[in-house]
Amino acid sequence: MIAHVLLPLPVDHGFDFLVPAALAAEIAVGRRVKVRFTGRDRTGIVAAVAAESAHPGELEPVLAVYPAPAFSPAALEFALEVARDYLAPPGVAVNRILPHRVAAQPRERHFCLAVDLTTAVAALERMTRAPRQAAVMRALLAATTPLSPGQLRAALGDVGRPLARLVELGLVKECGHDRPPSSPAHPLPPEHETQAAWVDALPRSGTALVYARRRYAGYARILRERLTPASGALVLAPEILAATALHRFLARYTPGPIALYHSGLPDGVRGRVWEEVRAKKVQIVVGTRSALFLPFSRLELIIVDDEQDRSYKQDEMLPYYHACTVAENRGTDGLVILGTAAPAVETFQRASQGDIALVRTDNASAVNVRIVDMKGEPSPVSTPLRDALARTLAANGKAIVMVPRRGYFQAVICKQCGRPLRCPHCGVNLAYDVNRAQLVCRVCGRAYSRFACPHCGSRALRFVGAGVERVRDEIVHAFPDARTLLVNGELIARYPDLDLEHAVADADVIVGTPMIAKGGPIPGLRLAAAIGVDALLAVPDFRAAERAYQHLIGLAGRMEDGELIIQTNYPDHYALRSVATGNYELLRENELAAREAFSYPPFARLARIFLTARSPTRRRVDADRISAALAEFGVELLGPSPHPRRAATDFILVKAKDATVLPTACRAARDTGARVEIDIDPDRI
Repeated sequence: MIAHVLLPLPVDHGFDFLVPAALAAEIAVGRRVKVRFTGRDRTGIVAAVAAESAHPGELEPVLAVYPAPAFSPAALEFALEVARDYLAPPGVAVNRILPHRVAAQPRERHFCLAVDLTTAVAALERMTRAPRQAAVMRALLAATTPLSPGQLRAALGDVGRPLARLVELGLVKECGHDRPPSSPAHPLPPEHETQAAWVDALPRSGTALVYARRRYAGYARILRERLTPASGALVLAPEILAATALHRFLARYTPGPIALYHSGLPDGVRGRVWEEVRAKKVQIVVGTRSALFLPFSRLELIIVDDEQDRSYKQDEMLPYYHACTVAENRGTDGLVILGTAAPAVETFQRASQGDIALVRTDNASAVNVRIVDMKGEPSPVSTPLRDALARTLAANGKAIVMVPRRGYFQAVICKQCGRPLRCPHCGVNLAYDVNRAQLVCRVCGRAYSRFACPHCGSRALRFVGAGVERVRDEIVHAFPDARTLLVNGELIARYPDLDLEHAVADADVIVGTPMIAKGGPIPGLRLAAAIGVDALLAVPDFRAAERAYQHLIGLAGRMEDGELIIQTNYPDHYALRSVATGNYELLRENELAAREAFSYPPFARLARIFLTARSPTRRRVDADRISAALAEFGVELLGPSPHPRRAATDFILVKAKDATVLPTACRAARDTGARVEIDIDPDRI
């Protein structure tokens, strides 16, 4: 017996290995195996099993077969299809998708309320001097099942002492060590039933763009109504924070176990969810883009929330797929919902042309939008924003402040040559960490204590712009009595299961990066502000204005009503005016006009060809070879240009007005023998 194994190598084929008789009963398509290849042990995925091999020489034997986790044959074929569509080596793709191990079901302590609801609420009202205990009580009141200390810690930070004190007071009790079963689904509140009315307009199958400000209740309703015992459903959110919040909502209002799947979970936990889906023990999964490859036998429903979000594009490693496109390809037998409050221009254009269904609700917002002209303002926190913060805090309201960049400053620039300081390892701009007094890279984590320009050697540096940490410090200085919470990537890395709604219960002002603009309304929020919007508008990408609009709409969506303050030096920019007037068509018309003039989507299809040879001379030779190969396809080539985020990498941008030509042209570029990686339909350039 022969096993055809896909190894994580940059080649377009697998390799044959001999299956020993002792392993013949265990071998199967989709299983991970250990083999000996080029003198070292490697793991790969079995793509096929055959009686004979076409390889003329002696074959190495399969050394071991791992029983789980494993692909189902259908899931493996789908993963290989995605690899083919995005011109990625199949072995690299499938080995990155499959988790490596399965963790045992945890046996944890769980806690629940020891008193009835009336007594719990009365006790909560008396906890004015014990905010940590009150936060734990609110979390247990809101939960549909008992919570473990780990779940409480992920949402609220250290809860050891307040939890122990609540047990001493008899308000909370331990509910056992086993993971509790799912509770029956709560009925949707009347106001949520109203928000879910758009479900009646959905088609039975195909793809539908749902353009609505409030969507979670509709998702819960359609999961209740359309899911059958033999089918599954997948709900995607763009980032871990949003996926966790959506999972909590759906777990409350949807029957049956609902699993959570994202890269922030330990590998063994992801492996356990993978196997539960393969065994049909879990019907519904909420996750980020990687959940698309879970081995569902039949998907009745796929929901992609915030479909416009750039996080749905995998641009960090092969395969460079886009989750929205992959979701539509996987959901051909059911219904695919693309939900958003700020549609991508390309998606709305498809809906306008009738390629997909459009379900549009009343998107009128009760949020008052105010644009503040920052000319003459000496501080990143403008005078109007300070006044608004003072009014909000005096009225016991909460505020949320979005800042585009992490760190203390937006960039560090050399005074001598004017160049921004970039990480020599990965090419991104360095940030200044005020606590460590070092320049740090937010991508690779390297720190640099020697403040000198790598280009000219000058030590005269200029710090420009305001990062999220600087804004947080200015607000703390202006309002020392306010409880201020900083939400950024570092916090999510420490607490991947963070429940932002619970976390802000003990905060008056939340300052964070654009990830805080994703999700539903936060109770008590009355003021939202966007600082540094001009940095979003100035991003060197044709989607910059659209992205800025989408972030601001998302930020306004964190409030049921209140005020949104937008600080900018360009108060008349059409993207900002679109937010202020609630006029999406103003944004769309301006974007379509600009994109048609320069042949950008939806009027052309794009690809980036990365030239990855280490030598600049070799990259130039490869670029010339690719240009010659693509001359016959009628595509436009721009570049090569240095990649802004990768060292020793150039890229060529390909524009094809005929969308069907692009994949063929990209395959021709790959077949030239040049050292390349290809990104079809990039989200940014």
